[in-house]
Amino acid sequence: MRAHKISQEKFAVYIGINHNTLKSWIHFSRIPDAYTASDIADALGVSVEYLVKGVDGQAAGEREKETLVRKNAAADIKKMLRRIKKSTALIG
Repeated sequence: MRAHKISQEKFAVYIGINHNTLKSWIHFSRIPDAYTASDIADALGVSVEYLVKGVDGQAAGEREKETLVRKNAAADIKKMLRRIKKSTALIG
């Protein structure tokens, strides 16, 4: 809600629930049913997993892939540099 700059009161009205119900969900004294959780996630533009865990497994997977690509690219660059040095040594 902070990212969307919307108050709890306005968000509660937006998703059609009582503000006190929303507060109880935020403070974990109650939890919404699956359908309502899905509606909340859609309204906020996040996954239900993010609402429950605070992280998005798909986003985490994408970060892991990106890290692997960067590591592989760094290794390829090091190999290229070794080849260039080797070629330079042969020429020089």
